[in-house]
Parts: sequence; structure tokens; C-alpha cells
Amino acid sequence: MRGSSGSVANVQGIGALPEPRFSRKLGHLSDEKLRAVREALRFAMEL
Repeated sequence: MRGSSGSVANVQGIGALPEPRFSRKLGHLSDEKLRAVREALRFAMEL
């Protein structure tokens, strides 16, 4: 999924990250894009 700033969400290579990696916010997703990411995660995790 490609964002408006050229960023990409890749849900095929899901892994755990330590909490310090989330120390700063890089941007935000619209509600529509966040729903698409959640849907892709559910699909990738077979939920």
C-alpha cells in the first residue's frame, strides 16, 4: 500500500519491534488507509 508521501506499508514481513523504535511519530494515516492496513494485516495473519 503506497501513501501520499511515497511511504509504503508492507504487511508481508510482519515482525515484533522493541518499544523504543516507536519514540517519534513520522506521519499519520487517514482513516481509510488505516482500515486498509488493518484489513491487510488480518489477511496476512489469516484472522
